[in-house]
Amino acid sequence: MRYFRETCGHPVTEIAQCLGINPSEYMEIETGGRLLSESEAEQLALLFNIKKDFLLEAAEQLDLLLARNAIIIIQKEKIAYLRQQLQDAPNKA
Repeated sequence: MRYFRETCGHPVTEIAQCLGINPSEYMEIETGGRLLSESEAEQLALLFNIKKDFLLEAAEQLDLLLARNAIIIIQKEKIAYLRQQLQDAPNKA
């Protein structure tokens, strides 16, 4: 959505006003912090002159990517914890 917003030259405030939300809420949608609703997708599709389904699919893919990244961070933390446990194990024996 950022690409379309910047390409079309619409400021965040204008798009937020079009959607009936405040600019920070729109930025949450754009960055994946909040899901895009069906009605918001319809309004943005009209504004950007693209298909609504494209926006909904892109929003879903962003959500999946963010979830994947969160899982990777958790896994890396667990691996670091287990490595530390392995390093400390010989000292306890």
